[in-house]
Amino acid sequence: MLVVGFLFLGSVTQSVLSYFVLTAALGLFAVGSAPISYMRAVSVTFDQARGLALGLTQMGIGVSAALVPPVIAAVIAGSGWRWGYYALAGFAALGLVPALIGLRGRSAMPVPSGPEGPPLLSLPLFRHQLAAFVVMALAFAGFLPHFVPMLRDAGLSSSQAAAFAALIGIFVILSRIAIGWLADHVHAPWVAGAVCLLAAGGCLALLFGGAPLAPVAAAAFGCAMGAEADLVGFLTSRYFGTAVFGRAYALQYAGFMLAAGASPAWIGLLFDRTGSYAAALIVTSGLLGIAAILFVLMPRYQLSERPKDGDILSVQEEGSLP
Repeated sequence: MLVVGFLFLGSVTQSVLSYFVLTAALGLFAVGSAPISYMRAVSVTFDQARGLALGLTQMGIGVSAALVPPVIAAVIAGSGWRWGYYALAGFAALGLVPALIGLRGRSAMPVPSGPEGPPLLSLPLFRHQLAAFVVMALAFAGFLPHFVPMLRDAGLSSSQAAAFAALIGIFVILSRIAIGWLADHVHAPWVAGAVCLLAAGGCLALLFGGAPLAPVAAAAFGCAMGAEADLVGFLTSRYFGTAVFGRAYALQYAGFMLAAGASPAWIGLLFDRTGSYAAALIVTSGLLGIAAILFVLMPRYQLSERPKDGDILSVQEEGSLP
């Protein structure tokens, strides 16, 4: 659908209205390319190395985000905006190759059948995990659009601020592999808590150290942003299994994205009220501390997902929440 959508955008668009209609249709019908699709495919295929597999999958998104925009910009400069959409269609078509043959021959873990179980939102553990990720996203996600203005406010030039901001993208890519690997070998909620504390440390470094510690803050924010997608999918699959992964991940990721969308707004509002980013950095550090506590309080899960029929939870009984 992405291929067809981009081809239509390059060929059919004749007005602003047609552009809006086509982009809305693209967003609706190309939802299969959203994380929920490949997250489930990876989760039901990989077990022991699931964290690393999810990290490598997410790393591909970061690499594409770094490489594709300059290529598309060059195509548009040389041949016009329509050919830019044709080029995007070509990139989307290339993705069909691994999608069609990459997992062929692999046997997915059997997905248990049985009773549906209680509604996910009625489970204390599900709400606990959702709250942890919502607080995490609300705290730090808004710093990506505010990072360059924040460094400008600290006295750096636009070019210097942009160079430091580029470090975020680099650490997003690197951290996705590292966090995924760690999740396979260390209790993943502890990893999530450590990531939150690392991001809080980046905020405090920028607050008290100013521009000289901007690289530290960029690295910390990049690690946190790279970890979130891996950890949402990993923890959801470990705690709630693959039988209901689609619904569980959709709810968890929707909550995370809603909070991430609200994050830039409250940071900007606080800047307008106070005239600096100091208050936002303090509030963010506190919220990240709360998120870290929520993650650390999560119970242990089975290291290998072999749930019983009808059992949607993978939590060890002795560590489950009331």
